[in-house]
Amino acid sequence: PGCGKTSICNIIAEVLGLNKIEKTIPNLGEHIDSFARYIPVAVERGWTSKRDFIGYFNPLSKTFDRSNRRIYDALKLLDIEQKEDIAKYPFYILLDEANLSPMEYYWADFMNICDDLDSNCKINLGESSIFSIPETLHFVATINNDHTTETLSPRLIDRAWIITLPQVASIMVGAKIPQEQIEIITWQSIKAAFIPESDSALVMSPEAQKVYDSILIPHFRKARIIVSPRTDLAIKRYWIVASKRLEKDEYGNDSSIVALDYAVAQKMLPKITGNGDNYAKWLEDLRDICSSNNLSISARLVKEIL
Repeated sequence: PGCGKTSICNIIAEVLGLNKIEKTIPNLGEHIDSFARYIPVAVERGWTSKRDFIGYFNPLSKTFDRSNRRIYDALKLLDIEQKEDIAKYPFYILLDEANLSPMEYYWADFMNICDDLDSNCKINLGESSIFSIPETLHFVATINNDHTTETLSPRLIDRAWIITLPQVASIMVGAKIPQEQIEIITWQSIKAAFIPESDSALVMSPEAQKVYDSILIPHFRKARIIVSPRTDLAIKRYWIVASKRLEKDEYGNDSSIVALDYAVAQKMLPKITGNGDNYAKWLEDLRDICSSNNLSISARLVKEIL
């Protein structure tokens, strides 16, 4: 708590220019109240399905009862953009305190389509409320890990990137980015910057590949933690892009190792679960493996786990 999770999500929306986009799509036909492309949602305890998150079709009144009008309108807008092939800008929804309720319940429909998102992906809210989901829609979520929150399920962890923020003494409150520095970023620009052109070329550098394939994956198997094909593909896609974008760290490690370090910290370490003396020994060995292979961020996180 208090380390700036929600603020970082707000900054993402700000630098993408999502708060500057107003009525970019004229003549939508159906009335939509909000054209905002960044919507923060405060998750509440007790949510069990998309009825709580979005709403449901009431068979008695023959109308859709919206739990969150902004989310419903957003899905309607995205449906129009997908059908008209005019999806130009990214759309972000923030699930704030997302694990106050089990995410795999209220977010289940989106979890089911996030693997194979294509032009045929739809979400059914009941009766005629069936909306197409474009690739421009992304979710970010903030969570805490304490006795008031739900544990993330393995199938959710397998689909998400878990970023652990460090504890800080103070954070910047109310800092604003000058409006003249903010540009509206298109979805095509984001894809060009962060999505590999082809999965056929997902090959790490020899040094990073050796650490990943020959050291880390076998060690995780000792604790019966399997890196799924989904996670493996995500790590390699991330590495291809991040190794080009990142710089050497303060210890002089090459960007290829820094990129692998972030990938391990965000995709592999969240899978860790266990207890007992043998598990402690396994964690100690993992910490040493990370340290000896210059995965400093991962080594620090494993130390905190211990």
